Amino acid sequence: MKECLCRVTITDMKGGAHVVEVKASSLFEAVAQAIKIKGRHIATDGFRPIKVLVFEPKKEYQVKLKDFMAWLDGTGVPRARSFTG
Repeated sequence: MKECLCRVTITDMKGGAHVVEVKASSLFEAVAQAIKIKGRHIATDGFRPIKVLVFEPKKEYQVKLKDFMAWLDGTGVPRARSFTG
């Protein structure tokens, strides 16, 4: 799968936005990289969606943390969709 440049925004419990740019080939891969880089130091409530902006082709997604965690654990959410298909 082709990797795309993405801007991932994680919102903390106080409403502050934490932004990181990553290269990823799927939505959940982008979220995983952002959490690895920034998320360990951010207190989130798990209810605010994580925003992923793909630069080329330009498209924006929102991910619920519970869906990402279920994907990470392999407990019943669909496969992470690629950005190109």
